[in-house]
Amino acid sequence: MKYTKRFDKRKFEEMRKIEAKVGVVKRANGSAMFRTGNTVAIAAVYGPRELHPSHLRDSEKGILR
Repeated sequence: MKYTKRFDKRKFEEMRKIEAKVGVVKRANGSAMFRTGNTVAIAAVYGPRELHPSHLRDSEKGILR
């Protein structure tokens, strides 16, 4: 049996639709949204902010939470 389409009806050589936007989170200093198929990822950047505890402060590095 030869399959000609995927479960989402795309052909094997057909890519999923993609979408990218910036500035999607209004209160963030920077943000972006990336969508491929039904998967959506949103990233936001806030800062710089005071870091607590202060012994973790390093002007050469950032912390991802």
